[in-house]
Amino acid sequence: MTAPINAAISFDKSIYQAGDTVTATITWDSGEAVQTTTVTLTVNISNQNDEFTNIEATFEVSTEPITDTFTVKATDDGNRSWNVSMGSDGVSATATTIA
Repeated sequence: MTAPINAAISFDKSIYQAGDTVTATITWDSGEAVQTTTVTLTVNISNQNDEFTNIEATFEVSTEPITDTFTVKATDDGNRSWNVSMGSDGVSATATTIA
């Protein structure tokens, strides 16, 4: 097992007023090494004149279950109390507090 990877935090607003509820969404990927298969997505974009562009991108699909489980704790340097709710997908959480 390894630490979670691709961790990110996003907020529902760029600026909060005092008394607003601050909502942070935390996402990550398991760092667990599992076997995967590569899938290629091809997208065709065309206009009304049938002029088109094809683009491709790849993504990985696990061929075995990921067994890592996670917990999330949130703190800030303003001594606020954060309420954390884990997402049903196991690799996300929502943290809320009052600004």
